[in-house]
Amino acid sequence: MCALSLVTNLGAGLQRASLDHEEVLEAGKAAEGTLGPMLARIIAGIVKTTSL
Repeated sequence: MCALSLVTNLGAGLQRASLDHEEVLEAGKAAEGTLGPMLARIIAGIVKTTSL
């Protein structure tokens, strides 16, 4: 089993301002260029080390 999590707002709930889902979507988009290739390498490594 493998899990991957992206924390999009470390300060969520700590401020009086309401939380905004758009900010979460923007953070996800910003991380896409890093997380996509990283996830591809992880999957390739799993496939390499396991026999299907």
